[in-house]
Amino acid sequence: MNGSIHALNSSAESTIPLTRGLARNTFFNLLGWAWPVTLSFIAVPYILSGLGTDAYGVFGIISVVAGYLGLLSGPMAMGNVRFMAEAFGRQDWDEFRRTVVAGIVIVGSLAALGAVAMFLSADLLVRSVFKIPAQLIPSAIVAFRLAAISFFLNGLTSAMNGIPAAMRRYDILNAISLSVGTLNTAGILFAIWVGSGLVGAVIAQVLSSALAVAAFGAHTWKVWRSLPCSGHTVEPDRTLIRRLVSFSALLFAGSLASTIGLRIDRTLVGILLGSSAVTYYVVPAKITDQIPGFIGRLTAALYPLSAEGLARGMSDELLRLYDRMVRISLFISGFLAAMLLVSARDVLYLWVGADIAGHSWLVLIFLAISVIWRGPGGVAYQVGNGLGRGDLYLGVSLLTLALCTLSVIGFSIRFGVVGAALGMLIGLALVNLIYDTLTRKRLLGQPGWVAIFLPYLKTIAAMGITGFCLKLWPHPVTWWGNLLVKLCIAAFLYSVASVSLGLLKTSELRLFLSKTRLSLRFSRHPDA
Repeated sequence: MNGSIHALNSSAESTIPLTRGLARNTFFNLLGWAWPVTLSFIAVPYILSGLGTDAYGVFGIISVVAGYLGLLSGPMAMGNVRFMAEAFGRQDWDEFRRTVVAGIVIVGSLAALGAVAMFLSADLLVRSVFKIPAQLIPSAIVAFRLAAISFFLNGLTSAMNGIPAAMRRYDILNAISLSVGTLNTAGILFAIWVGSGLVGAVIAQVLSSALAVAAFGAHTWKVWRSLPCSGHTVEPDRTLIRRLVSFSALLFAGSLASTIGLRIDRTLVGILLGSSAVTYYVVPAKITDQIPGFIGRLTAALYPLSAEGLARGMSDELLRLYDRMVRISLFISGFLAAMLLVSARDVLYLWVGADIAGHSWLVLIFLAISVIWRGPGGVAYQVGNGLGRGDLYLGVSLLTLALCTLSVIGFSIRFGVVGAALGMLIGLALVNLIYDTLTRKRLLGQPGWVAIFLPYLKTIAAMGITGFCLKLWPHPVTWWGNLLVKLCIAAFLYSVASVSLGLLKTSELRLFLSKTRLSLRFSRHPDA
């Protein structure tokens, strides 16, 4: 591909809009997002109080390490969905079978490699890398080694849950995932209730991972049996494997840099400030992490739509769709961030208590503001990769890693966990603004500059108006009812401000800026 979809034949005829099927796919994806978020919100206070600050910090560190190692198999599983979907669309059942087998073998092998690395490095990670209290070291080592088993099982699951995704059965995919996720949370709560502590919580995760493998394995077997039989033996296909590895390699490199960059704050907090600081950082991050997750579910269907738009030469429609999704993502992320901005201390106080609220409310504010910028970045990620520009994703991912690492180290040394959140805000704002701009200009041929930056300005202005008005809130928040009233008022203010600012058109802003420049020039040189 030559770098810009704008160079495609714009006269291609098409009667099928790009948005066909977008609403249905998005519905199931959002359903798969909403329930785990609700469950986590309810369960976290009990898990935190049951484990204690330090042990909960270790629990969070294990998740971070597993997330890093997941880069070994995750991009390969994602890449394999493309080939399964192609074979399914052509009804080439022999190819479909070969792709399923190749995905399970390759992804399972990579997951096994990561599990072995996690198991063998448990002692080193606990004793040397992270600042874990001495009394927790024995149980932390056991927890890391048990988590390695769960990691391997999750790798197998990622290889098999791509099958219903490729067959466009998001109902089955989310039904299994939600059921297993609910049992996982229930198992962790039960382990803490019976006094098993950190080790018991990780054992519950291992059992739920095994259940997920069994459920998706049963579905895979059912699909396999239902496919028409051609009489041919499924043999390894070297060409298919080469295509899969080649396509996934760029995704792997970009995902590696991006995941490290987006999680580097927690790692650096653990290394520089200790496990207690991880808790003060991870608890508010658990809230703000859900906002990009929601936007990701909302925009996931843009990936295949962009590939279709590329093939059909629908550059103008794709640009309109991209602009619309950026505006929607900014409105939603800005709305949710504004709710947290005006209630950060109150939410943490009512949710997890005064200690966490006192240390973490500013962390929550900075992280909430930072996710505003990740909304358009998520849209750019889906569209850019759909257009085959994994190189752009890789470059932005490397920039994310560099900027976030430098800013988090610099600010956390001076300001602690609050500084780490401020560093992430600065790094993510710069990176995602660049990502959005490059996607619009280089891939979609967006004319002008005002149309790019105006949605950001409107969102920030709406948040500022909401925050300023709620600063005058006279009533102290002492229970959830007070907080609900406050959030309803904030939602009303943000919506009114957004709608009012939304009436401001690009042409009107250009006219306003030109008049302002003329006024300033005249005031300086009245004789001119």
